[in-house]
Amino acid sequence: MKIITVNDPEDKVFPLDKETYFDPAVYYHGTSRAFSSSIEKDGFKRNAHMYDKTDLVELWKAYDSPYFHTKEDAGESMKMTKNDLTYVLGSGGFDINDEPLSFSGNYWTARNYSINCGGEAIDHAVKMARWITELPDCPHQRIAEKILKNMELFLIIMFLVCIP
Repeated sequence: MKIITVNDPEDKVFPLDKETYFDPAVYYHGTSRAFSSSIEKDGFKRNAHMYDKTDLVELWKAYDSPYFHTKEDAGESMKMTKNDLTYVLGSGGFDINDEPLSFSGNYWTARNYSINCGGEAIDHAVKMARWITELPDCPHQRIAEKILKNMELFLIIMFLVCIP
C-alpha cells in the first residue's frame, strides 16, 4: 500500500499532488481531524465511534414503548419520529454492529463530508434527546439526559478539534 503524505495540512483545497487526484486506484475517506489520530494508530475499523451507541439504541427502542404508541394513537403530532434516528444508528437501528466504512473515489466528495465536524448522527441524537427532555411525562427522560450529557462533552471536543 502506498502512503501519501500531505505536505501542507493547512491547504484544504489542494493538499495532494496532481497525480493523486486523477489516480483511479486512490480512494478517500472523509473524516474530521477528531478521528485522525485514532485512524493513524489503529487503522480503519468498522463501527469505530467516538461515542457509545448502546445509549442511542436504547433511545431508538423507546419509540416502541406504550408511551409513544399512546401519543400516536391519540393523533398527537410528534416533533420527532423513530425514523429520525435512522441517521444516528446508520442501518435504521437494527444492525448497528456491522456498519461499513465509506470511501469515495472522489476527493471532493470525501472532503465535503469531512468538514462536517459532528456529523449527522450526533446532530440527530442531540435533537432527539432535547425533544424528549421537553416531554414532561416521558418515561425515557433518563436516557435522553444521559445522551445529552455525553454528547455535549463530545461536541465540545469536536468543536475544539475543528476550529481552523
